[in-house]
Amino acid sequence: VAGISGVTVRLLDALEQEVDTAVTAADGSFTFADLQPGSYTLAETDPAGYVSTGVNQINVTVASGQESDGHVFLDAQPGSIGDFAWEDLNGNGLQDQGEPGISNVVVRLTDTEGNEISTNLTDTAGAYAFTNLVPGVYFVQILYPPGYTGTVAYVGADATVDSDGDAAGWSWPILVASGEARDDVDFGFYRPARLYGYAYQDADT
Repeated sequence: VAGISGVTVRLLDALEQEVDTAVTAADGSFTFADLQPGSYTLAETDPAGYVSTGVNQINVTVASGQESDGHVFLDAQPGSIGDFAWEDLNGNGLQDQGEPGISNVVVRLTDTEGNEISTNLTDTAGAYAFTNLVPGVYFVQILYPPGYTGTVAYVGADATVDSDGDAAGWSWPILVASGEARDDVDFGFYRPARLYGYAYQDADT
């Protein structure tokens, strides 16, 4: 785990008055010395470009002569999930050259328990994005646009051009690491075609 330098940590007393301020070193460490025994709160200010994955305040009580260590703040760079809803004109489950995006399709982002985090609409090019995400595991569900059916999913070895939705429009679990952009969660659809003809009695034979 890499430390983060330049993070501001404030030391507050029992009345929440600021006693001192420290800035983390290159290895992420900080120190407050020469403290009177008593109860304190360590309060971290998230560094620019990071989001907290743990608490921002830690309550600490120190006795006379005690060294209290192991107090850790966890931060990560936000990630994102997104890409494309498209019309699969040939029904092969892959984004082929010239196949158009589908606009105004509802896309939902949920946690692993199915709780909705955010909702998005695809733009005029069929693109969507969920940004500023805390690293973790997510699901994406796309609601079928009227008149369309989901194409075959998970075709081929290239995850950037296949369709990732099951019969109900749900993706597989999506792991987003710190600072990662998961721009490979796509959904393909086609409009059902119709084939018809006739069977006639051939009276001339």
